[in-house]
Amino acid sequence: MLFRSVTHEGSIVTEGDRAHGILAQSAGGRSGTATSDDGSTSYVGLGGAVSVTLRGGGIDARGMLADGIVAQSRGDAGHGDITVTIEDALVRGGQGAAAGVRLLDGRDNLVDNQAGWITTQSGIEGAAIVATGGNDQVRNAGLVTGSVDLGAGRNGFDNLAGGRL
Repeated sequence: MLFRSVTHEGSIVTEGDRAHGILAQSAGGRSGTATSDDGSTSYVGLGGAVSVTLRGGGIDARGMLADGIVAQSRGDAGHGDITVTIEDALVRGGQGAAAGVRLLDGRDNLVDNQAGWITTQSGIEGAAIVATGGNDQVRNAGLVTGSVDLGAGRNGFDNLAGGRL
């Protein structure tokens, strides 16, 4: 199982269709174990933990179906946890069915908006946060503009002091 971590400070602008700002993924294949020549054992088939941190600046994805941040953890033998942290930054997804933040799979997932702004080019009519089958939690101390769809699982949205929807 591998841990994938991305930390970005500054700005990202994308223009093309499906041109996501950040894509962080851990994908495991078939279940089982593999032993290397040195005798170490690794577990395949497990999606590892995925962490994305955005500090300052922001992401502006402008194309059709272009998500600001996409984070995924999946594997045939299980999914890892996903954490997306936005520290005083803008995350704006593109047009159409794009999202500001999109979580795919994962087990226990967290979007931690610390004084940031999550939205899309469509503003209030867009999808700010979209998730699929994990247990998804949002901690919001910033601004979320648009819909929030956390999909299946045990989900929650905690609007903290200073948080706005």
